[in-house]
Amino acid sequence: MSLHRDRASLTDLPWETVEGHGQFLRMQSNWHFDLVPSGFTPTYTENARDTRVEEFARQEHPLLFNGPTLCLESIDPKTRTVSISKGEFYDFLFSNILSPVSFGSDRVPSAILASSVLPNALAVSFQLIGPNGELLIASRSDKLAVGPGIMSTTVTGGIDPHDLQGGNPFLCCAARELKEEIGVSLPADSLHFRGIAIGIRKLQAVGIVDAICGNERWAAIVSHATRSDEIRSFSIIDKRSVAALLHRKRFTEAASMHLLLIAQRLTNC
Repeated sequence: MSLHRDRASLTDLPWETVEGHGQFLRMQSNWHFDLVPSGFTPTYTENARDTRVEEFARQEHPLLFNGPTLCLESIDPKTRTVSISKGEFYDFLFSNILSPVSFGSDRVPSAILASSVLPNALAVSFQLIGPNGELLIASRSDKLAVGPGIMSTTVTGGIDPHDLQGGNPFLCCAARELKEEIGVSLPADSLHFRGIAIGIRKLQAVGIVDAICGNERWAAIVSHATRSDEIRSFSIIDKRSVAALLHRKRFTEAASMHLLLIAQRLTNC
């Protein structure tokens, strides 16, 4: 079976539409992650990519740098296996943000990921939930190259090869970003991987991870949460305020889907 055929299997999965923000694939625990060769076939040269990224960096983001990423290749629900490959952040930045590939309006996100023209770089969206359904959300720094100045979940980040060492790279990345951004460590069994979301505009596969905190831990985290290089400020919202807030403020696509899914889940509990 070819790599392109493997990617094509992404369209056969039970994706759910999330209120016009994108698609979501529910995934329970105990998935295996296999490293495979990349099926990405760029439509540009590396020189063209680097020239455009360097221009972007000079104009707006002097601290921007390239780095290794993990990319989505296929998902097999029968064997509960997610196949991933190694890639570079600059490929994602160029193909998805700076010079986005044009697709017809009739193509859904999962079908686009199944093609070979996007690197499918993986990221994680992690949300902390308080004992009464409170949500700690972040306002992203204006200095970020991707999604500057907009609202997001508690922490976000790109998945890199080191995150494979702990088994589930989404959980490892979430724990790492939480520690790096707000200096908080949580027990591994308190983090829950819910599935993968794909936004309509950004076309990036994002792992959805969250954790519900008890009163004591929640109070400690809220009092500790401070600004960082990537986070301008934090705020706390109630689960019942999610829909209204998404209409008033601009959120990342992944955050919009993540918060709507949490509000739905907590309301149905």
